[in-house]
Amino acid sequence: MTRGRKVLGVVAAVIVVAIPLIASSCGRAREAAEAASQEFRTRITRGAYGEIVRSAAPEFQNVTTEGDFAAAMEGVKARLGVWQSSEEPTWKVLAGTGGQTVTLVYDSQFERGTATEEFVWRVRQGRPQLAGYHVKSYALVAQ
Repeated sequence: MTRGRKVLGVVAAVIVVAIPLIASSCGRAREAAEAASQEFRTRITRGAYGEIVRSAAPEFQNVTTEGDFAAAMEGVKARLGVWQSSEEPTWKVLAGTGGQTVTLVYDSQFERGTATEEFVWRVRQGRPQLAGYHVKSYALVAQ
């Protein structure tokens, strides 16, 4: 076997081993983000907005205050009511040197309407921190 073929064989073996490891890591990050999304909803129901902001990623804390976040979430509750259920989310996981970013998009049913919820989680060492939350619904803009 030539040296070039040996190198290609080693590279192929590394790729074959790395792909399942990466897939497993992405799956764990997604599962952690899904659990964190459920905890977010529990906190919203309890009105624990400060807990959400304080445990969020720095980029989330830099764009909102506890008071502003509370006002926004109370507005969502006033228009849509309490969250009822969601379909299985679409998701994507991006990995970088600072950890993984997991984006989950849910089609959700609230007490008085439907919405699309997008959660963006930074996952470092298996621990998700909220980096973004967006909710879109016609009920939020209708008078």
